Amino acid sequence: MDVLSSVSVTFVIRWAHVLAMVIVVGGSASLCVRFLRPLGEREPARDPARLRAAIGYERAFWMAIGLLVLTGVGNAGAFAGHLPTPETLWGRKFVLKLFGVMALILVSFLRTCLVAQWEHVQGHRPEMLVPKVIGGLYGATLFLGVAVSSLALFLAHG
Repeated sequence: MDVLSSVSVTFVIRWAHVLAMVIVVGGSASLCVRFLRPLGEREPARDPARLRAAIGYERAFWMAIGLLVLTGVGNAGAFAGHLPTPETLWGRKFVLKLFGVMALILVSFLRTCLVAQWEHVQGHRPEMLVPKVIGGLYGATLFLGVAVSSLALFLAHG
């Protein structure tokens, strides 16, 4: 019974980890496209639908990152005694993944601050550049998310 419950908990933790990463990568891909494509006649800086989508994603993103950190630490802790050292190829890729996660969090912090600033000035001083920069930061989030996910797949499956 204990083995079954341990396997079940591990399964749920891993799936929560994967689903949280789907939110990070999928949402950033969607918003990258949404922010970088032309809007036609409308002024991009005054598009309230883009702003609402960005604000909603920022909330979901940070909840997903929290879940990723919790489940990632849980996964690493579960195997701590059996993890290869940083001198091995696996260990170097694990360290690279951790740096990727830190870069993802830093880029995302800057992006969230810019979205919050854009929300604050919306309608007061629309800047045409702001949506493009936010779109670029969503692109960077997408790139880093895919890179971290790729490293995670290597780590999980050799």
